[in-house]
Amino acid sequence: MYTHPIFGEQHINKSSIDYICSQLYSQIGYSSEDECILDAKKLDNNRLFRIVRINGDGTIRIVADESVGLSQFNENDNLEEYVGYTYKTRIGYGINEKTNLESVRELDISSSYNSYYIYLTDSKFTFDNESKRYVFDGKYECIKASECLNEKAKCEGKYMVTTPQYNSYCSLIPPEKNYWLYKIKEIGKLSDNTMTIKTIDYRFGGSAIFDQNSKDNDSIMKQYLDQWYKDNLNSFDNLLANTRYCNDTTIRSSYPRNDFGFYYSVDFRLSTFSEHIPEPTYICPNTNLDYGGEYDLKIGLLSADEAAFAGGNYGTQNESYYIPKGTVLSSPMDYSFNYETTFSSMFAISYDGSISGSSKYINNVFPVLNIRADTLFTQGDGSKDNPYVVKLNNK
Repeated sequence: MYTHPIFGEQHINKSSIDYICSQLYSQIGYSSEDECILDAKKLDNNRLFRIVRINGDGTIRIVADESVGLSQFNENDNLEEYVGYTYKTRIGYGINEKTNLESVRELDISSSYNSYYIYLTDSKFTFDNESKRYVFDGKYECIKASECLNEKAKCEGKYMVTTPQYNSYCSLIPPEKNYWLYKIKEIGKLSDNTMTIKTIDYRFGGSAIFDQNSKDNDSIMKQYLDQWYKDNLNSFDNLLANTRYCNDTTIRSSYPRNDFGFYYSVDFRLSTFSEHIPEPTYICPNTNLDYGGEYDLKIGLLSADEAAFAGGNYGTQNESYYIPKGTVLSSPMDYSFNYETTFSSMFAISYDGSISGSSKYINNVFPVLNIRADTLFTQGDGSKDNPYVVKLNNK
């Protein structure tokens, strides 16, 4: 029996059922909010699941056939420690200064009304050993970029605290994270309408430092999964097993950290680039990072490797296999520093069936559960119209 089609379509930091019923109960045919919630939970408890595989311990892995709501892995930027189920408290960043990047930026100076602005300083970010963070303690001056062309000595040799900003009217403040400085090496003129700024780009801040004595924090996605389980599956808890879930955060050795980020190992395993043959695995690699790895859970998500075994292809359309389209997966794809922004991508099943990146955006949630090995299928033939019914083997 399928869930009422409207349920499970909204999630804003609260139960999807409660939210929908409180806002829309009369529009979807209920006389009261309570009647709506009661009916919705009855329907949700009869949700269909697809069998994914038999685990090595005899338990049966299943995935929800329809989304149970919308969630994400964290609330803001997907910083590297937020891409899994849990993470330690971040207390700072390691010392890591990159100085080998040289860039040339072309700026349009044709308009007297629309302008680029730059933010100049003589200072750098310095590492504070007490707070374990880089601190910018210098003052900066905001000017129109064209002033540098008219008076090169005013700008050459100084640092920009951000890349040139179009029509910011000096309203920007220095970034609070992902610290970059751009030392102006040379100001030039490409044409009457275009100036150039050649810079050496410095990035401050290495890998995150975690408090090893802190408790594990649940990601937003894990919080949502756990709450959905509590709301809907507590009465079936005796049928379900704790089983291993993998969040592979090992870093791809053939493409290690560089000035703009890194790729996780699973990205290369599943890649078809340059005729590479995908090599998915059910073995969860060990990680030496402070986030990710193997988890013992009652509820989780499919990994990208599991989706590949089921028929998914990295970046290639395939709508014929059974994994629901829009499924967000537990495997991280990449971690990128992009000047003032930082983000990580999580793998997901796109709506054309390909395995691709989902970034930090809200995604459909298709929970994965594991039926105990000592259960019996007492009714049904496994079809959509006649699904298996599961109960404990009490003999």
